[in-house]
Parts: sequence; C-alpha cells; structure tokens
Amino acid sequence: MTGNFTIQPMSAENIRECADLFMRTFSKEPWNDVYESEEEVIRFFQRYLDNDCFTGYILTCKDSVIALCLGSRKPWLNGMEYEIDQFCVAEEFQRQGVGSYFLSRIEEAVGKRGMNAVLLNTNRGFPAEKFYRKNGYRILEESVVLAKQIPSPEKTDSADRGKRKTCVRVKPRTIVMDCPDAASLAEFYSKLLGWTITVRQPDWVLMRNPDGGTGFSFQSEPGYTPPRWPEDSVGQQKMLHVDFVVENLQQAVAHALTCGAVPAPQQFLEGVMVFFDPAGHPFCFFCDPEYLWNEDMEK
Repeated sequence: MTGNFTIQPMSAENIRECADLFMRTFSKEPWNDVYESEEEVIRFFQRYLDNDCFTGYILTCKDSVIALCLGSRKPWLNGMEYEIDQFCVAEEFQRQGVGSYFLSRIEEAVGKRGMNAVLLNTNRGFPAEKFYRKNGYRILEESVVLAKQIPSPEKTDSADRGKRKTCVRVKPRTIVMDCPDAASLAEFYSKLLGWTITVRQPDWVLMRNPDGGTGFSFQSEPGYTPPRWPEDSVGQQKMLHVDFVVENLQQAVAHALTCGAVPAPQQFLEGVMVFFDPAGHPFCFFCDPEYLWNEDMEK
C-alpha cells in the first residue's frame, strides 16, 4: 500500500490538525474520552513537542492528516528503543490496512535512526490489542504495567494522561440530570456554583468542575416529571439528590435564593437546608468543619 500516503515527522505546523484527529478518534467507542476544549489537547501535544526525546509521525493523504503516532526515544542496555504512547487512524480509514501500513513505515523510520525495538501499552481486550498482535507484537508475560498518580498542588484531581492505560480506576466524573429544559437548568447551576458551561448542545449541556472533580450535565426530556420530596407512594420517586458542602450556611442560603432555588416546605435536620432547583430536583446545603477548602490546604 502506497497510493497517496506520505509519512513525515510531526511538527508544530500540523499540531492543530493532529489534535482534531485525536479528539475525533478517542471520543468514540470504545474509549469515549471527554475533552474540555481543543486547546487542552493542543497543550497536550505541545508538551510532547517540547520533549527532547519526542519522536512523532503523521500519515497524510492528499495533504490531510489521517493517522498519527506520539512516541519517544528510550535508552536501554542494548541500545535505543522507541516507545509508542498514542497511535490513531481516522475512522474513515480504519479497517483498510492503513494502520498496519503506517505502523510498518514507523518501524522502518525508527530503525534507520538506530532504534532496535518498539514498545507500547494498550488496554487488554480492546481492538488495539488485536491490531498490534496481528502486526507481530507480543505480550511480555514477564512485565506488568504499574501506575501511581501524584497529586498536583494546583489541581490534585487533574486528569491523568495515561488514564486509558490503567485498569480499574473508577471515579465519578459527571452527574447527569434529566429536566424539561437543559439550558435553563444549566444556567441555574452555573450561577449557584460559579462554574462556566463547557459544552452546549440543543438538548444537552455540560459543566465541568473547574477544580477537576465531579461535574454536571443536563439532558432535556420532553416527558420529564419532577420528583416528589418527601417521597410518597403516589408521585414520581426521586432517584438521587446532591449534597453541597458550604463554608457559611446563612450566606449560601441567601445565594441559592438569589439564583432561583426554592426552599423545601419541610426541613428535617438542623444545620441542613433542602432546596428544589428549577426542575424540581432536591439538593442540600450543609457545613462540614472538617472539610478542607483549597485555601486551607495551602496553609
């Protein structure tokens, strides 16, 4: 396979096109990655380009990037090796032999640069494993991939670049709320929490937590029925409610009312205030003296 395909080193000139391909590929099954913005991915690529050991390649067809590989040179006792960190092919060129062709050309290129082996990690059971094994790669039974996340002082819950490579790491990312109007409910929580709306679509809105924790998304449902609280045996049962820790309950209550929250007619616990959002979801405000706010953690 040669056709109109051209392999060349990745450079800053094609970083935006590469970022677009990366997002289009890994936002689909089976990865389902979510990105806050294209600029976030461009910064990710730029960190590779700034690395002295970086060796990346792109495959173009009619001057368009259709595949990419991010990797680095790695010294070992018997010489230099090449480690692939990210590899993807545009969806419209998959299952046509393009990936295998690109991989073989990469092997030729790094071989000419004195590297004598190619290493990579991928998720067990994913289609990528079958692809690499078909191209002559074998599982190193004597090896195991280990990982430990080191908290950042600026963002302790930051997303890990290698999250697709580690297994059984589960953390809540987004709470999804059904409602009659996603846009209006998102505006309410944006005011309540001081967050910025990340993605806005006609029937779905996403708000990422700016501190890196769990975010919210809102889905419009034409047949939505607000839950009843306290629960009874007649109306729609609530499936969940959200508890928000606040620093000053009195100030937080005033803020929620300004945003449009409605106090629940019945309040059961001292020090806990229950509200309804504009779609009728119950949520609670409470104080926790043991909770460490960001500024407390820095002291």
